[in-house]
Amino acid sequence: MMDLISVPDIVETLRVAIGSGATEVANSAVKSAFDAIKQKITDLLGPDNPPNKALESLEQNPESNGYKMVLEEELKKHEISDKEDIQTLIKELIAAMQQTQTGKEQLAKFLNHDETNIGVQGDNITVNVSGDYNVKKT
Repeated sequence: MMDLISVPDIVETLRVAIGSGATEVANSAVKSAFDAIKQKITDLLGPDNPPNKALESLEQNPESNGYKMVLEEELKKHEISDKEDIQTLIKELIAAMQQTQTGKEQLAKFLNHDETNIGVQGDNITVNVSGDYNVKKT
């Protein structure tokens, strides 16, 4: 079974792709991968489907947290992220983006899921953590 890319990571990948020129002809590999994702969603759900409408809104305003949230909701509601074809296409988009310096830098901000061990010692410690984590008390 393939490792699934989470819905938030899919949405952020699409947002970064938009920002790095996926909707422009300039970067044809990224544009082709991005367009293939949109087409696959259309193939699965038909024309004028809610996830593609949400993606089009994000294309118009890629910095909008509201549009990102709507796209996440639509992808979850229609179970798009669970489809093997979508996962494969997202991985192809990521690979295409990693061929550019900007894409590589932007992807590293949120796709860096390497394990990090942090030692903390003392009383009354507050640690802010985002994402999945495990705490081991020694």
